Amino acid sequence: ALALPIAGGMIRELADVWETELVPMLRGANSLNAWGYGMDDVLLYPWLRRLTMIKGIVYPPAVRAYMANTTDELCDYSEHAV
Repeated sequence: ALALPIAGGMIRELADVWETELVPMLRGANSLNAWGYGMDDVLLYPWLRRLTMIKGIVYPPAVRAYMANTTDELCDYSEHAV
């Protein structure tokens, strides 16, 4: 029972971090870099994919758009989230 309030707090913190740190890093239309896909994107995709498995995460619009533009590389597990 204790894990649920802790997890909820961590999910809220994650949303704040995305707004202040990840969103400003999205410099390209579909990538972290203005010039296109790079190693930064390759390293970020697995983390975003893992986070889709957690129910209750709200993605900022810019992050959701980034994820939507990378559907070939990024599987969305949100329908199976727990």
